[in-house]
Amino acid sequence: MRNLWTLFLLFILICSPALASTNGYEVSPYTGPERGMYEGGGDDATLTFWELPLSLQIVYISGLLGALLAVYKFLPLLLGKVRQNCKKQNRDEIFKFITANPGNTISDIEKHLKLNRSTIRYHLKMLQIFNKIKYVRKGKFVMVFENISRCT
Repeated sequence: MRNLWTLFLLFILICSPALASTNGYEVSPYTGPERGMYEGGGDDATLTFWELPLSLQIVYISGLLGALLAVYKFLPLLLGKVRQNCKKQNRDEIFKFITANPGNTISDIEKHLKLNRSTIRYHLKMLQIFNKIKYVRKGKFVMVFENISRCT
């Protein structure tokens, strides 16, 4: 999480110079050398991208690649889709088993799915945190049910 905030801060710092001046420019008429302006005339032609020096072309292309990489990396964050764990497959399998067979105990889930008890306990804890299941204690047995009354 800390790396994500660091990357986000770095992204903001890189993009902030582009947003620095939104006021525009002040245009004043040329009054001559008494104001200290240069009388050299300068180049009035427009250059294409391929006529620019190679160093400027490289800077421009690397900036585009950096911006595209930043958009590619932050697009899932902006869309709210975070990459899911590979452990999610076991969790989904356990949840499907619970919905198909409500009221089973942890040992029943262990026998049918052939997973370690600690793995099952971890995923059941995560499902309980996400408010997808609930435990019902009946005597010495703890049964697992899908939480139908959960708020979404």
